[in-house]
Amino acid sequence: MTKQEISEQYQIDENGVITSPGKFEREMYYAVSFWGDALDGFSNSEEYLEDGTVVAVFEINKPEIEEFPELIGNTILKIWEDDNGFVFCVVD
Repeated sequence: MTKQEISEQYQIDENGVITSPGKFEREMYYAVSFWGDALDGFSNSEEYLEDGTVVAVFEINKPEIEEFPELIGNTILKIWEDDNGFVFCVVD
């Protein structure tokens, strides 16, 4: 999903953070797109948290940066869902 498509479904503040209540609340808007890719099995690899939660790991390359410029300077994005259904996204 593009930023435009995401902003049609969610409220996004001036910093790109989703403010709409729900599973993506307080995450960057691009989490929606990466979460969809993770569910479709498009992550580069997987890791596991101590509690066994599966974490999808994405390499951030030129196509991702072109789509989501906020990712400049990062090489890895990790995304997962907790037991309450909230999605968490971190970049490195």
